[in-house]
Amino acid sequence: MSDASLVTSSAWQRMLIRQLFARAELPTRNFTLMHRIPFRAAKLPDPPDGAAIDPHLEAMSMADAGRLIDTLRAELGDDDDDD
Repeated sequence: MSDASLVTSSAWQRMLIRQLFARAELPTRNFTLMHRIPFRAAKLPDPPDGAAIDPHLEAMSMADAGRLIDTLRAELGDDDDDD
């Protein structure tokens, strides 16, 4: 099946999400309740509070990672369109 939603996030997307979390002053190792704000804004399921971020991002689809990146950039006022 060639559905783009089944392709997992790229290493570049995961790195960018962690950088955007840091810029938003969110932890970059484990999820907190504050991470729910951008996930909900991107219309994604809430991340598990206290869980490690990396495995969650690795399991995320490329499309979902892209939506989260777009949401974080919008919240930070970052209009770069590098992805």
